[in-house]
Amino acid sequence: MGNSLKRLSSCLAITWLALGSVCVSSASAQTSGTWLGAGGMWSDPNLWTSKPQFPSNGGEATFISQINSTITGTITLDTSVQLSRLITSNTRYMQLIEPVNGHMLEFVGPAEVRVDDPLIWIGGFFWPRPGFWLKGGVSGNAGLTKTGAGEIALSETNSFTGGLRINGGTVFARHDTSLGAANESITINGGTLSSFSNPIPLDTSRTIHIGANGGTFHSYASAPVFRGDMTGDSTATFQSTLLVENTSIAFRVLGDQSFTGDVRVFTRADSVTSTGTLAEAGAWRHARSLQIVGRLAIDNSTSANSDRLSDGTVTIGNGTMLVTGNTATAINEHAGPLVADGFGHLAIGTAGAQPVNLTFSRLETRRGGAISVGTLNGGSTIRFDQAPTLIGSGTHGITSAPIAPGLSVTTLHTYDGGVGVRRLNSNEYLTTLPSGASTANERTHWRPQRLHR
Repeated sequence: MGNSLKRLSSCLAITWLALGSVCVSSASAQTSGTWLGAGGMWSDPNLWTSKPQFPSNGGEATFISQINSTITGTITLDTSVQLSRLITSNTRYMQLIEPVNGHMLEFVGPAEVRVDDPLIWIGGFFWPRPGFWLKGGVSGNAGLTKTGAGEIALSETNSFTGGLRINGGTVFARHDTSLGAANESITINGGTLSSFSNPIPLDTSRTIHIGANGGTFHSYASAPVFRGDMTGDSTATFQSTLLVENTSIAFRVLGDQSFTGDVRVFTRADSVTSTGTLAEAGAWRHARSLQIVGRLAIDNSTSANSDRLSDGTVTIGNGTMLVTGNTATAINEHAGPLVADGFGHLAIGTAGAQPVNLTFSRLETRRGGAISVGTLNGGSTIRFDQAPTLIGSGTHGITSAPIAPGLSVTTLHTYDGGVGVRRLNSNEYLTTLPSGASTANERTHWRPQRLHR
């Protein structure tokens, strides 16, 4: 049977007098078409180029909008249809597809939603206007693949199986149930998964795989919660903008993650004392590296865990890393190299909690980077396995401003060749050679100091 035949009706036995019986089969032809209107009923053939038929039976439905239009078209799905592709080429004209009376939009074949145009520029910033808003009723067993640089929005309840694949652009999701049948996975390979509505957050326990082209998690109108395992070995990026940029928490990543790639945090908070925009970061102990441009909180307040960080590189560039304490158990966290690439801030410990002992394998600075250290609770320490060069006392005779006003020098340690590990004096600061460098004039400095913003 040719590909143009999607569904075969049951065989009908028709008995004729004297002619015996014959079997007659019938099938519905695959129909593709382009939408001609703004809003209307899906089943209205006059709104499609394919009239007198409307797209179904494994065909493609295409929407091409006027270039300067910003009107949202509502298409009422008044009949169940089967599509292989849903395509639009202009996100200024969002198509809201809303099923009624239990009708379903079933994806078959390649099961692709393609939106070619990315975010639009309005009023000085990018504003999300999805090419499609699929308001529930999405079914099928071939999964759903998002392609193209544009956006789609998924809301209400969708029952498709086979997983969600984001190979380009952005998928805004309102609820976990919007992401397909329960326990189905998500694969992000060059695309973005974003929150949708406020104040209800996207809260999911699905397994998320980050493909070779990397994946981005975007916090737009609510703070998503990711409880399931994240896998992959490329790059996972956490980014918050627009409506949540002034909130103290933009993401929660919980659990013991299997992800072995690079984690980048580009999130903001309303002040340097707030909780942090990536809170309760679940054990990044397998990650190759952490790059913090924004705020990352390693939260031990509810569950003490001394193995949330890997031995990979932790880079802080114009950002903040917080490691909170636990009231019952001391935290002994070990990480790989600490790299200051720009001005960064470290804060460890929680008032009234047990100490946090944070150890890095070594210290590196880039482009004149500097790290400031916030006030630590009693007994908390920051150490380095390898000895930074100590200057500012003894035979060097170089002095600097105190480490930080009000910061006890008992909280910082260094290695002195003649003494061993000891506390810093208040007039000392640390310096280290860039990786691979050996000449003295290439030294850059790490200066503990209070961060002012």
